[in-house]
Amino acid sequence: MRVTALAMLVVLSAGVCRLRAQVIVEPEVVTDSIDVFAGAQEPDRSRGIALFSSLVLPGLGHEYLGRSERALAHFGAEALFVCGMIFSEARSRRMFRDSRAYAWNYARAEGGGSTDEYYWQNIGRYLDSDEYNRVMELNRTPEDKYTGSGQYWRWSDEFFQDEYNGLREDATRLHVASSFFLAAMVLNRVVAFIDIRRATRYKGIQGRASIEFEPRYSPESGGIGIALVGDVTRF
Repeated sequence: MRVTALAMLVVLSAGVCRLRAQVIVEPEVVTDSIDVFAGAQEPDRSRGIALFSSLVLPGLGHEYLGRSERALAHFGAEALFVCGMIFSEARSRRMFRDSRAYAWNYARAEGGGSTDEYYWQNIGRYLDSDEYNRVMELNRTPEDKYTGSGQYWRWSDEFFQDEYNGLREDATRLHVASSFFLAAMVLNRVVAFIDIRRATRYKGIQGRASIEFEPRYSPESGGIGIALVGDVTRF
């Protein structure tokens, strides 16, 4: 019995030693991570591009910065001003042509020879070319007289002359209106430029970005790593 018990004790001891030999203790592994811009951020926008875009087309710079509502307001104003300018100028030129055709029908004014805008103005001031020439003789400016066959005119009635002047006045108003629309387009660009400059002055809008690698040391784990750092240059 004692021999059997002793044999069993030897077998159990060998098994325990074998189990202990299979236990492997792994050494502590220290790892470090690379920091790439913590958190999701909006893409950087160039203030210079936004300002230049506003001068090219008001609202384009705002759209570039993600300000769609302001961009829509400038786009709408620009479309209104452009359409107004084109319509006014086109209508003005057409009415000037119509007034000259009217002068031909009711005053036989051909407008031939060396005629200019001053000639068409005189048609509205004098009933006929003879009256105009007499005034030039009194003013001692005979060189300004109309002597060519294509420069003759004579209104059959003052009513038609007044109608002619009315057409020219309406055409002139439309031409002035087109100039105002053009000035409004310039003003729209100035307003958009100033608005973007004011809004981006303290908002960290960058002119350029740079990325650098910097060594980092972790005192907690004692590990050494490399961090990716972004640098923003502001205006």
